[in-house]
Amino acid sequence: MVIMPKTLANHLTALPTDSIINTSGNLDVLITAPFVESDADLQPGGVFIARKGRSVDGHAFIPKAIERGAA
Repeated sequence: MVIMPKTLANHLTALPTDSIINTSGNLDVLITAPFVESDADLQPGGVFIARKGRSVDGHAFIPKAIERGAA
């Protein structure tokens, strides 16, 4: 079975309508790797999910995720 990549816009439509989502950039980019919350786990073409945690704010790792090839 072949799984066809979806665009970021396709993925976002699957979220509940009351979700708070901040996006920037091209929502038509193809997602070819998993969604992750750790920039160390990010694969090129994947999506880095940045959120504020108890001790670390994931937003601080966005530049590193972009360097690693975040879609």
